[in-house]
Amino acid sequence: MFGTGRPFVLSGVTAQRCAALVALAALVSCCVGAKSDGVTSASPMASSTAIAATPASAAPSQSPAVVQSESATDTPFVTSAPTAQPPAAEDPLPNVPQAPAGTWKSIHWTALPATPGFGANVTDSSWDPRVGVPNTTFQVFGWSRGYVGFTITAGHDTGQVDSYGNDIYTDPTVASSYSADGVHWHGGQNLAIRDESGSPLETIRAVVEGPAGLMAVGWTGGCASVYLYELWTSIDGKTWQAVDTKTSRTLTNDFAVTHVSGGAAGYVSVAYGSAGAWTSKDGRNWQAVPLNTGSFAHSLVNDGTAVTGGFVLAGLNGTPDCGTTVVQPGDTPPPTPAPRAAAVWWSADGSSWTHISLPGAVSSSQYQDTWVSRLSDQRVLVVNGGQAWVSSDGQTWTPANLPSVTQDAIVAQGRHNLIVKGLGVDAGDGSWSPVEAGKLGLQTIDDSSALISVGQTGDVPVLVYWDGYYGPFGMVAVGPTGVVVTSADGSELWFGTPTTK
Repeated sequence: MFGTGRPFVLSGVTAQRCAALVALAALVSCCVGAKSDGVTSASPMASSTAIAATPASAAPSQSPAVVQSESATDTPFVTSAPTAQPPAAEDPLPNVPQAPAGTWKSIHWTALPATPGFGANVTDSSWDPRVGVPNTTFQVFGWSRGYVGFTITAGHDTGQVDSYGNDIYTDPTVASSYSADGVHWHGGQNLAIRDESGSPLETIRAVVEGPAGLMAVGWTGGCASVYLYELWTSIDGKTWQAVDTKTSRTLTNDFAVTHVSGGAAGYVSVAYGSAGAWTSKDGRNWQAVPLNTGSFAHSLVNDGTAVTGGFVLAGLNGTPDCGTTVVQPGDTPPPTPAPRAAAVWWSADGSSWTHISLPGAVSSSQYQDTWVSRLSDQRVLVVNGGQAWVSSDGQTWTPANLPSVTQDAIVAQGRHNLIVKGLGVDAGDGSWSPVEAGKLGLQTIDDSSALISVGQTGDVPVLVYWDGYYGPFGMVAVGPTGVVVTSADGSELWFGTPTTK
């Protein structure tokens, strides 16, 4: 299922050298012991590789070899000779320049050897029975100063059960790694786990860059429901701290937080069914958005993000349909839901909010899913069904012809965005957790809000992932030097060098 790494093959001369030295040791012992000139015999060798005499110029790491003695008796002794070293690994990309500004129109791919710092130490390919994904997975994300990776290993079954009869598992482990250029990687620290919900960590859903640095979003869930598991923050991508959501008075298990995003102005989280929304400047201290007052009255907030200058929330303006109501005999039937239209709300500080109508938004009393994604620090996209709008400031919106874009497919960083396509081939057995595989396809939304294809040359990646649970989250990363793609087990790594031609 997965590709293999590229191990180095070492020369097999060691056994021959040891056999020769054993014979040499016997010869030296015999010759020294037969001396009859009254010279004290040399001490017996402790092993076949011990050195009886070593010139001062010999390096400690050199291996023994036979030379002629400089004494009058011509007694042979052992000195040192250089050991053949395995050839150094060739660095396919020793110098990685900054990616060009402007719309990326082509990417040249280079397959790289995975390293332990990147995630090639992933060895547990068995499956977690609770969520139907591998016990160990690897993910990668980009930001303005580099790239970060996470190796997630699921907890193991302790053999005990809780008061509800559920199996008790140990906490998962999350090992981090980091790179400045996406090619040369280093191992980082393990992330602390604070979650007490008992649900397993499935994926790192996103790494958001805001004014205080990075915020990693751990995700869990099942049966088509996903929600926040844990948050971690970092100022440099090397050291991470878990966010105590209880002391921040928000994002607790009382709310099913289904969206976490952010950008240049800060961080945003939104709970399911407009139950709550919060903003933060540092990812650790959050303030609630007053969704039941002012410009939010009779509205439903679905999603949010941030760009340079402020925060954007997206949803529906009008009386929300909160589900089916059971009417008892004699009760007054609930009113028919009023037509609702996609809308956004803007705030420069997270406290004062302004409702903004989207031009041409179609009203409907049917269910509508409205979502928002940051394309860069200055540009943001809102999609509602077959309609889409873009803005360069979060306040003035223009219709865009982008009906085929899905939120999960967008991978963005402060300057560039990519749309991941071409991963729709079912390589599994058609079960409830099918395996998906396919050759990587890429598009991008340019400055004119047009969706264009990105040309690809070189070793174009072929990915395998678990649809609905894992990929393609964390398999494609956009960063300051280009694009990093990883296999789900960290054994394969590709680097994409972008051009604007």
